[in-house]
Amino acid sequence: MKIVDKRLRETADVINKKFAKVNEENRSEVSGEILSHLRNFCETFMYKVYDEENDADIYQTQDNLTLVRKYIKDKHYDVWKFHSLLDSSVGHMDFGPMQSEALTLKYIPQLIRLKTFLQKQCGIGVLENIDKYPLDLDTSLVSFYEKILFVLLHSKPGSMQMTRNQYFVKKRSMKYINGHIFYEYVFDVSDDRANKFNTFVCYSFKNIRFDYDLKLLLAKKEITYLNTKIFINVIYDYEYSIRPCAFQNLLYLINYNDEKCRRDKEYSALMKTIKDKRKSLVDLIDSKKGIFFASDGYYTKFIINIKKFLRSGKIGGNLIRFLLTDMRNRTIKAQAYKPYGNMPTYNGEFDGLRIRLASKSFELMPFAFSPKEARPSLYTLFELYDAPDVADEILYHYLVNYINTNNTLFVKPCDIGYSDEKFIELKNRFNEKLLRINSYYSDHRIIEISGYYTVESYYNSTQNVILEVIKLCKTKNVQVNNDYSENPLLSAAQKNILSKSLKNSSVALITGSAGTGKTTIIKEFIKNNPDKRILCLTTTNTANNNLKIKDFAGDITYKNIAQFEKEKNHEDCDIIIVDEASFVSTDSIEKIIEVYKSSAFMVVGDPGQIESIEFGNWFDLLLNLLKGKDVVFSLDVEYRTKVVELTKIWDEVRHGKKKNIIELLSAYEMTEEISDDIFKVQENEVVLCLNYDGLYGINNINRYLQASNPNDAFEYQ
Repeated sequence: MKIVDKRLRETADVINKKFAKVNEENRSEVSGEILSHLRNFCETFMYKVYDEENDADIYQTQDNLTLVRKYIKDKHYDVWKFHSLLDSSVGHMDFGPMQSEALTLKYIPQLIRLKTFLQKQCGIGVLENIDKYPLDLDTSLVSFYEKILFVLLHSKPGSMQMTRNQYFVKKRSMKYINGHIFYEYVFDVSDDRANKFNTFVCYSFKNIRFDYDLKLLLAKKEITYLNTKIFINVIYDYEYSIRPCAFQNLLYLINYNDEKCRRDKEYSALMKTIKDKRKSLVDLIDSKKGIFFASDGYYTKFIINIKKFLRSGKIGGNLIRFLLTDMRNRTIKAQAYKPYGNMPTYNGEFDGLRIRLASKSFELMPFAFSPKEARPSLYTLFELYDAPDVADEILYHYLVNYINTNNTLFVKPCDIGYSDEKFIELKNRFNEKLLRINSYYSDHRIIEISGYYTVESYYNSTQNVILEVIKLCKTKNVQVNNDYSENPLLSAAQKNILSKSLKNSSVALITGSAGTGKTTIIKEFIKNNPDKRILCLTTTNTANNNLKIKDFAGDITYKNIAQFEKEKNHEDCDIIIVDEASFVSTDSIEKIIEVYKSSAFMVVGDPGQIESIEFGNWFDLLLNLLKGKDVVFSLDVEYRTKVVELTKIWDEVRHGKKKNIIELLSAYEMTEEISDDIFKVQENEVVLCLNYDGLYGINNINRYLQASNPNDAFEYQ
């Protein structure tokens, strides 16, 4: 047996034994054990590929590794990239169980590709137990994906025409079914307006490696699932199609010329190079060989100018490298410094570049902070940057992620997979680095309060909001009309709440679950106070539209909070209505109160709804702190259903009592096996979906329902 074959089997067997013992309960712990062996396996794999293609069974020495890495980089760039990623992450850092599981989930698709390569190209079977590491824990989906695999194996496109529109990959996941690898993609339309209703799901054998804008060779194919015929989108080919304005806006950030660019022959050559060589713009710019086209046009100059800037070592390099990974025009524009009034043309606090100051935290500590309108994963960051000593930044990354995800202000080290000793060590290192880099970011320090930890800015913002609201409780800034006795649209409970709201204070906190009449209360309050200047703030345009009153002649303005935050000047208002309060971040409500502290506030929401994406537990805190005061009001009567059992289940869902939900569903006989019966919609039936994507997401369910609809289809173009 060859030296390399023996070594390959030894390293693969170690990992395979770890896979054999994995289950849902121990997956986090076993993941840490798997991670510790991945680099050795990937390294041995590279030696095997080198041997197979050069007939050279060589020893694994440092000199030989340099030779092998150079060869693999030229011939199998994806493998070289994966090894480099492992070298910068698991090769130099220790991760806790939670972090290990997250990284292993990211690395499993790469391992399956290496396994498949060895089987097909070398006739070597390894990692037989990799299927036991659950990529998708829902086994009921297997038959669905088997039908999709059949279509991928046996179908052809009806046309060779690429789509006219451009799209980008919003989410991707690899499927490993019956020895075949294929991919499930969620695409969105490539423009500067985010819209969750534009997303659609596609399937393909093509591994679309980069997140750049695309044109697709797309076809609809029919499958039968649960006795229902539905159409799926199949991708047979693709081409990269980055918007030219993204190149122009990126150069704007670093003060290069503003000449117009377009889709010319050089542009097409660059897009083809990215696809054929499977190298991103970052890879091409980092390449020592460079890239040359027949013409010396705009895109050649782009590569040269960006390379020159990155090699200069100037501040801004980390941000530019990240923006090059997907060239999303919306994200690029979000980093731009936009002077107004007497402000200088260039940002002196960012080394004279046209980059906003808010992006500087990411530039200085990319593993801890994020650019505006972007949330890079650790996986992406490890691919982009050398990371020999960023354990403290990663601690902050996990701490902030936990606070935002769980909507909790305080965290114990064990909540994010750290021992007390390790947490304190990394906390101190992070705080020292933060102050050393720039004291401007001191409010991002990790602080300890009674054995719990949080971020100082989160703590201060929460405290400020609470103190300001308490002041509003003790003042009366605006006189409102509290007489609703003759209003026929309101229940007795709603009239009681409105008759007391803002009567003796400048704040009213109104809470209630979906269907209890919160929107009705807001509309009737507005109509009852037509002489007041009212500003309605929500997190979405949809919520704003729900509050609008037809033919209302009063002085009222509707805005979403993102729009409010972009404005430099704010008009005077008597009353501020904040709807869907649980969606509003603490940072946003702090800014709103600061601007309108002399106004009155009606704050409406449901703390049992999905929380703010950013940290925002202020509403829940205020409801608890001010409970029993005459500023907190609760709507308890459900108007959307009179079925008591449904109301009880919805209450358990709102309060997150998973065990109780399952017990009640069983007791009320509201559960059944998934079959074609669930798609036989009765008259006036409402279908509730938990998400937009996936087999049982709203987009897929709509396809099922449309497929069984005998009426003519009207497709949105």
